[in-house]
Amino acid sequence: MLKRSLPGLLFLFVSITVLLITLVKSRSESIIIPFSTASGESGIINIKTPSNVWAGDQFTFSSRVEFETLPDSLSPMLIGRLETSVEESIPRGEVMLGLNSRKPVTLEWTLRPYQKAVYPGTLWLWMNSSGQENLLLAREFTISSQYFLGVRIMYVRITASLVTLAALIITVYSFLRNKGKDLSLTMGRNLSKK
Repeated sequence: MLKRSLPGLLFLFVSITVLLITLVKSRSESIIIPFSTASGESGIINIKTPSNVWAGDQFTFSSRVEFETLPDSLSPMLIGRLETSVEESIPRGEVMLGLNSRKPVTLEWTLRPYQKAVYPGTLWLWMNSSGQENLLLAREFTISSQYFLGVRIMYVRITASLVTLAALIITVYSFLRNKGKDLSLTMGRNLSKK
C-alpha cells in the first residue's frame, strides 16, 4: 500500500519544501547610525532592509529616527528620500513628516525588484526647521535580487502549488483505493467463513 503512494508522497514533500523555501522572508539587516548637526539636533537612525530578496517579491525598507534633541522652531520637519534603481518604489520622491515631539518616527518605502540584479541606492534624511535644511544622513546601500535556480519566483511558486495539489490528490486517491481493496478483501474473507 505504501509502495504505491510513495511517488505521490515524494512529490508532496519536495513541492512543499520548495514552497516553504521561497516563502520564507530573508533576514533584515539593521544598521544603527548616531547623528548630530551643527544646529543642535542629535539622535539615532536605525535602517532596516534585507540584503537579498527574490526578484518579484515586495519588501520594506525602513528608517527609524529617534531624536535626543530637537530644534525649538515651531514646525520642524523630517524629510526623507530613497533613491534607487529598483523598478517599483512606493512612495517616490520626498517624504515629509512633521515632528511634534521627540518620539521615534519611522519612514517606510515598499520596493519590488523585477530582475535578477544588484540594485544600488542612497537614503537621504534631513531636517527642515525655520526654513533651514540640515542633512542628517546620506547612506548608500545595495539590494541583491535573485531568481530561484534561474527561474522567476512566481513561476516556481505556481508550479510548486500545482504539484502539491496534484501530489495530494494522487496520494489520497491511492490511499483510499488501497484501503478499499483491503476492506473488500477483509469483507470477502468474513463472508466466506460464514
